Amino acid sequence: MPNKPDKFGVKYWLAVDAKNRYILNGFPYLGKDATRPADRPLGEHVVLRLMEAFFDKGRNVTTESYFASVRLANELKKRKQALLGH
Repeated sequence: MPNKPDKFGVKYWLAVDAKNRYILNGFPYLGKDATRPADRPLGEHVVLRLMEAFFDKGRNVTTESYFASVRLANELKKRKQALLGH
């Protein structure tokens, strides 16, 4: 993006415990991901990958609108998690 001051950098996807301010899981964004199914949007894939260690533990997942979708909410519900997205 020409308007950004720095054109290079590293982007990480992170799952963070908001109460304790602790990183629970994360991975770097490397562009194309061969493990992502073609029919799954990037936002859904990222959330499911970050939360797979916490499936069936009754966690709440809070995301911004880029990551939230009805399909993701249903997928997380099957795995005993709740989704709050705005």
